[in-house]
Amino acid sequence: MSQGGRWTLAALLGASSLTMMAGAVLSPALPDIRQHFADTPSVELLSRLVLTLPALFIALCASPAGWVADRCGRRTLLLLATGAFALAGASGFVLDDLIAILIGRALLGVAAAAVMTCSTTLIADYFTGDERARVMGWQGAATAFGGVFFFALGGVLADMGWRAPFLIYLAALVLVPLVHRLPEPGCRDDHGAARPGQAAWEWPSLTLLATLYLVALDSMVAVNVIPVQLAFHLRELGVTGATRAGLAVALYTLFGGFSSLGYRRIEAYLGHRLTLAATFVLSGLSLWIVSFADSYTSIMLAMVVVVVGLGLLLPNLNTCVMTVASGPTRGRIAGGLTAAAFLGQFLSPVATQPIVASLGLSATFAFTGGVLLALATVASATRLLGCSGRGRDRRAGTLTTVRFHPR
Repeated sequence: MSQGGRWTLAALLGASSLTMMAGAVLSPALPDIRQHFADTPSVELLSRLVLTLPALFIALCASPAGWVADRCGRRTLLLLATGAFALAGASGFVLDDLIAILIGRALLGVAAAAVMTCSTTLIADYFTGDERARVMGWQGAATAFGGVFFFALGGVLADMGWRAPFLIYLAALVLVPLVHRLPEPGCRDDHGAARPGQAAWEWPSLTLLATLYLVALDSMVAVNVIPVQLAFHLRELGVTGATRAGLAVALYTLFGGFSSLGYRRIEAYLGHRLTLAATFVLSGLSLWIVSFADSYTSIMLAMVVVVVGLGLLLPNLNTCVMTVASGPTRGRIAGGLTAAAFLGQFLSPVATQPIVASLGLSATFAFTGGVLLALATVASATRLLGCSGRGRDRRAGTLTTVRFHPR
């Protein structure tokens, strides 16, 4: 790969790694934030919103961010959003009002929505075919490894004071000169041909996109039961201590990164549809293992199984969606997928808590595992997810042969 290509990858993968920074960084500092603002009304709820509010605004703003990217330029929006991400994220270091901090967290979510949407769209603009699948896998790995690194760093800095973890967001400024070097892609389809500003929508593509969005939302609701409920389940098993619970979640994230690195080869062998089905089978079985687990060791085994599948999930959905997206509409289509995924993440505790309250944690893990196995059946049987021809133009029925690379 050329030097320019290496700088391009550094910028796009670095931007992708910011994804996990949006929330995970502050998790270890939440108890101290709650204590510092103890006199604030509703501090129990508001202190937890410091962690979850960005996810809600990512879900709300990803689609509008994609529309702006398509109209005003993807590189330009990524450049502005990266700078805004750093400033909004670090604002909590100087603010001394919990409501003001929450406003900063909301702005962080807006910026993160644009960063995530633009980075995925630019990968689809710059690469096609096998190369696109490979880079999508690297993107998933960068997201996972970034989560492990930033979560650990946030814990170290939280021991220095609750404000210190906010400074981590300034690391995004390192990416600004790299993003500035990116070329602004033209409106091209996967054949490298320039396309008019308004792409024609067709019902087969709309049906496929709606199905993929629904799959993304449902799967994220189901799989996020692990980070949301695992610590409570471990406590029921007699496993106490935040360190051991944190280690299980860190393993969940770390092995997901390794799985993402192998995505291109797995997808090349199975195709999009069967890769998605395999993802749900592994994830569903692992949740059943958690449901019947009676020891910390069996929980850790389940984490290894689930992340092998989950490391393939988002790269596969991103690649499949970008396969059927024409150049002029890639931003808003990628934004729709981002919105669906983060809406599922935000809704996961809302959807699963009633099951926990009525049936218990073990039954909740078993139920969500069954949902994922049902999704595996749907994914393997339906033609709606038949976008297995990598780079296939669904309207023309031909395979992509021309690649558009950054200068």
